[in-house]
Amino acid sequence: MAIEEKDASLKSWREGPSKVMVATSSFGTGIDYGQVKLVIHHSYSVDALSYIQEGGRAGRDGKPAQCILVADELMLEGMKQVDDENDDRWKQGKKEFAEFILSPGCLRHKIQAVVDDKSLPCVAYPPEYQKCSICKSKAPNRTYGSK
Repeated sequence: MAIEEKDASLKSWREGPSKVMVATSSFGTGIDYGQVKLVIHHSYSVDALSYIQEGGRAGRDGKPAQCILVADELMLEGMKQVDDENDDRWKQGKKEFAEFILSPGCLRHKIQAVVDDKSLPCVAYPPEYQKCSICKSKAPNRTYGSK
């Protein structure tokens, strides 16, 4: 797409006539638009941090938002099969992404662990805070941690 077309699409999206923006990951870098309520990943991010940053385009106004990953579990499992010593950085990033997505537990906790020194699961927050999809599906008395 030519730059003029990209600019016109962005303007149409920001001003309201277009309600949906379909774009590559490079579009999401640096976009700070509070009206985004949903980010759908149709393909896999370069690594876990990129996935978090891309999904972080939603909810920048502080209101509830969603990030949905359309994924093939078998493909993600295959991405984990990387030789740590012999494969390139791109494959290492894909492995990290797959492990991040497939590992069990609270998504909030996993996301915070990637971007911050302090990470807490949803159960550590007041009940009015939006819970991740994993914690929403758990029983209310469920606790996290090692046994």
